[in-house]
Amino acid sequence: APIGEFCGKIHACRDELHNIGASDFVLVARTESFITGKTVDEALRRADAYRLAGADAILCHSKRKDDADIRAFMAQWGPARAASCPVIIVPTTYYTTPTSAFREARIGAVIWANHNLRSSIAAMQTASGAIFDRESLAPLENSGRVVPVKEVFRLQNLHELLEAEKKYVDAYADCHGPEFFAGRDNADPKRIENGGGDAGPKKAAPGGTGKKSAVEDELAGYVPTVRPCKPPVGMSKAAQLRALLQGPELGFLMEAHNGLSAKIVQEAGFKGIWASGLSISASLGVRDNNEASYTQVLDVVEYMSDATDIPILLDGDTGYGDFNNARRLIRKLKDIDIAGVCLEDKIFPKMNSFMMGEKQELAPIGEFCGKIHACRDELHNIGASDFVLVARTESFITGKTVDEALRRADAYRLAGADAILCHSKRKDDADIRAFMAQWGPARAASCPVIIVPTTYYTTPTSAFREARIGAVIWANHNLRSSIAAMQTASGAIFDRESLAPLENSGRVVPVKEVFRLQNLHELLEAEKKYVDAYADCHGPEFFAGRDNADPKRIENGGGDAGPKKAAPGGTGKKSAVEDELAGYVPTVRPCKPPVGMSKAAQLRALLQGPELGFLMEAHNGLSAKIVQEAGFKGIWASGLSISASLGVRDNNEASYTQVLDVVEYMSDATDIPILLDGDTGYGDFNNARRLIRKLKDIDIAGVCLEDKIFPKMNSFMMGEKQELAPIGEFC
Repeated sequence: APIGEFCGKIHACRDELHNIGASDFVLVARTESFITGKTVDEALRRADAYRLAGADAILCHSKRKDDADIRAFMAQWGPARAASCPVIIVPTTYYTTPTSAFREARIGAVIWANHNLRSSIAAMQTASGAIFDRESLAPLENSGRVVPVKEVFRLQNLHELLEAEKKYVDAYADCHGPEFFAGRDNADPKRIENGGGDAGPKKAAPGGTGKKSAVEDELAGYVPTVRPCKPPVGMSKAAQLRALLQGPELGFLMEAHNGLSAKIVQEAGFKGIWASGLSISASLGVRDNNEASYTQVLDVVEYMSDATDIPILLDGDTGYGDFNNARRLIRKLKDIDIAGVCLEDKIFPKMNSFMMGEKQELAPIGEFCGKIHACRDELHNIGASDFVLVARTESFITGKTVDEALRRADAYRLAGADAILCHSKRKDDADIRAFMAQWGPARAASCPVIIVPTTYYTTPTSAFREARIGAVIWANHNLRSSIAAMQTASGAIFDRESLAPLENSGRVVPVKEVFRLQNLHELLEAEKKYVDAYADCHGPEFFAGRDNADPKRIENGGGDAGPKKAAPGGTGKKSAVEDELAGYVPTVRPCKPPVGMSKAAQLRALLQGPELGFLMEAHNGLSAKIVQEAGFKGIWASGLSISASLGVRDNNEASYTQVLDVVEYMSDATDIPILLDGDTGYGDFNNARRLIRKLKDIDIAGVCLEDKIFPKMNSFMMGEKQELAPIGEFC
């Protein structure tokens, strides 16, 4: 952007912060001068103008593989300006530079910008690929590459909810009127043993992360390949899911929880996706107890649907209420091309099946059958006959007999269910075998049975084929493998204060693999066709002699812009450098911020303090919590990582309200400050100052604005061809 334009934007934001009383909020100006091939003098000229316009700190970006740009900049920036307006750097490309060099150069803070994202991609590609290849969870479970389900619950702070239920539900079981309160202190009724105490559990190292079991790691050296499932041309996603469930072969659905993981599932070769309620809620940083509303879940699965060509079966919990809520959900799912929904026979709000299962209450059979009937009628009304309606019985989870499970399942089938999901938490498949023995071939053919062998993963898949199971759901392993990877990445970077060990370990994909998953190639080709080709268009004479139906304004204008797929580089492959992280086990050591100090004040202290500060990348509520538990004092809400996790490109394809939704979950999940990668402020000075106000409302500590033109392009793509804003505009 022109310097003046960008300086004006900074000034507007500074005035807005004054107007809303947010003096501690940190305003960072990011100069892309080195990215676009400018000299150190231009970088300094811009940075100093931005400082004078009101920036609290300068983010100086470089794509060199050494720190020469940064050293040259800091040599002239000098100690005085570094003290009043600290410099932030992002050593993604020059990660071999020792951190001591940054301290010597008086750098204010270092951002580790995308390694939680890239490590989780590597982990999910390995998990999805290995499960697709082996048709089993056992190799992955035995490899130490996934955390146990209880670690997901710990990260969701489920313990607090269980204690709260004792205090606010169980303690009132005998309350039938005011006489219940006689002789009680209503200010603190002490209705549970620890009613006034701290319900939080003592933190412990996450179990299973990075530690191999006694069983040999079958996945050592495993390298996933890209072999995307190509669905039949002209066949709807709903029809694909129906064929998968009703076909002669055993079907498989792999868990995903956002647009990125959904794309990884399709590239692994799977023909269907399980949009897991546990995984979606955990990735948002909330619990699997309907804490995320159905509209928030719809936002997530719409990104997943847009990113893929294969069908998605949504874990729809209880339908988010009664029959009316469930049928409204059906209509909304059809609108965003979701292929099917699975509804379970529990009470709203539900509790995850693996928590206090036998104490959970099932819905009356008649009530649940009415809900299925309502959904079936709704599908008829909206002309969605191929949409798949799955009824999930939790009979075995709640300790009921096989006869009760069969009774419920058969009633659900007769009420209109297309398939039955029979859930069990046993460590063997005895429940499933007993159920299938009585379900029989005729019912299995017309109403196939789906299973979720999370706990009985040692059962060979051949046993499921012999039992005439319709489909198997691998329910949460992309989530659990990404948690293990992010805990290792965050912990190792915190411990080593360097990216080099992680980059050399083969545990992260290269940045170009993120771009490939975002389909950035298509956008670059589209820019040639719709921007570059019109550079000389100044009126109708441009079209003389051209075929307007197909102007052929780029060399391959009518062709397929998609690149040929290749195996993801770097995933699972160690470099020639020794893997320093072999055997590394992360620990939980959450940063405890000073009591009474706002998040914005914490960030300001981190940047302006005498010690070199560090901010670690996060892209959702879950990764933000992992960053805090690793010990970091600040979080970088990376634009690249947020957009990639949503399944879109880092070119402002995600709106600022969508980004706000993500960082609000991150803020709610943590106590440490978040610095948002705010791109260009999503427009002009007015958009930028409106962003500032919204960020203050959700307790974000600061924003980094860059001096490029809206909509922006990622810094590592065609950097020298990108245009900077006028200095005055940015100031």
